Amino acid sequence: MGVIAVAGPAIWPRVRPLPPVPPTIGALYVSGKINVVEFFDFECPHCRALHPKLMKFKEQYKDQVNFVRKDFPLAFHLNAMASAKGHICAKNQGKGEEYAERMLTSEPIGSIGATKTAKALGLDMDKFEKCILDPATEKTIQADQKILRDAEMVGLPTTYVGARRIIGNQDESVYADAF
Repeated sequence: MGVIAVAGPAIWPRVRPLPPVPPTIGALYVSGKINVVEFFDFECPHCRALHPKLMKFKEQYKDQVNFVRKDFPLAFHLNAMASAKGHICAKNQGKGEEYAERMLTSEPIGSIGATKTAKALGLDMDKFEKCILDPATEKTIQADQKILRDAEMVGLPTTYVGARRIIGNQDESVYADAF
């Protein structure tokens, strides 16, 4: 009993049963893949710090990974919505991941960075600008936000890796275990 009392709290996080993945998130999963669904905000410093860790694992596991990025711009981040709209519009032209990579690593966030990134990626700027102004783009973002809110959002970034929900920018070993 003494061993259980001492070791139990230390090992419980690794052996406890995981709660089921919410159906709205599970619907984004692809059978036979390592499924990663990330909810993030371009302006969130923790989201930006997590990005290289996730990309490392995505690169390591390559085609085994189904990676889905969902926008959750926080209202108090003044440039987050413009960056998220740019992300949706870049996705519409097949360049969502390239856009996110630039915006999370090297470009300024906000509408100026979004436009600069769209041009650098060779996007059709007419389509991009119409998409930015289209109310459907904001509705797409609201739908992404609803998925996480319905899953009892705790904070950002929130990343689902398989059956695990990881909140915040955790140590790399947490993601290694999940992958």
